Amino acid sequence: MKSQNRNRKTSGSYIADFGPALFIMVISVFFPLTNLVTLAMKTALVNNAVQQTAAAAARCKTYDVSISGSELSSKSKASSTFSSLATQVGGFQSASVQTYIIITNIASGASTVQTARLSAPADTNINVYAIRVVASGTIKPFVACGASLFGNVPGLTTPMAITSAASSYSECTQGLNQ
Repeated sequence: MKSQNRNRKTSGSYIADFGPALFIMVISVFFPLTNLVTLAMKTALVNNAVQQTAAAAARCKTYDVSISGSELSSKSKASSTFSSLATQVGGFQSASVQTYIIITNIASGASTVQTARLSAPADTNINVYAIRVVASGTIKPFVACGASLFGNVPGLTTPMAITSAASSYSECTQGLNQ
């Protein structure tokens, strides 16, 4: 009996390997790149939220004590503004929001940072005052890949920790001691 293998051509054997190779490429390249792009977009949105929060906190008339329900302090305004903006970023879990006063000496350029309100009224002839907001949290991956396939990679298999900071010059320096 004659063997049928002699009449077969070997040039078409690569097409049979295309399906599994394509599947492996999609799993090993497409999903991690999708996660990378979405992490970059979410990080940019969180950075933008922190910048808007710092600008809103710098416009407040007081730093620590709210005047009324509509006139919030810088600390209260930073917390409320960031929490409302951060909820719009899908997959972001906010952990903390800190507010600082940055005091920069005009003559020397030396800066000091403090979390408490000023002990004396601000002296704008000597110093420049800014409000700094630092927010931290975690960003969940868009497509959670199995840890057995890639190991433990933040942003790909587990949530990635992020800390973002922004500063804005204080518009009401006379209220930084309140």
